[in-house]
Amino acid sequence: MRALATVAVLGLMVWGATVASAQTEMPEGRARMLMMDACGNVSTLSRDTQGMWHGSCSKGDMMVNAEGKVVPDKPATGWITEAQARSLASDTCGNVSLLTLGADNTWVGNCSKGTVMVDQSGKVTTK
Repeated sequence: MRALATVAVLGLMVWGATVASAQTEMPEGRARMLMMDACGNVSTLSRDTQGMWHGSCSKGDMMVNAEGKVVPDKPATGWITEAQARSLASDTCGNVSLLTLGADNTWVGNCSKGTVMVDQSGKVTTK
């Protein structure tokens, strides 16, 4: 009887971990579909460190939360997503492309003025 109870508890623990993992591992295609249904005209999506998808659409900056709901984007303090970095960089220079997140958490890419960098406070610099 005790072995059966242990197996049941372990089974629930594994099931719970699988459900939690599934919420943070939503594929980009699913997130894009949810956002398109909610507001249309979706730009580039980017995933944050918690697995949430962020992007811009006709209603502004939005995110897909863990429950699969599209809500206004309110990132954690100090975290700038790719979509937000692209938007900030576009205010400074045109044709922003190839944004990548560096080891120091600064977004770096190319633009019409050369290299553009967006740090986690939202400061944009060009070289």
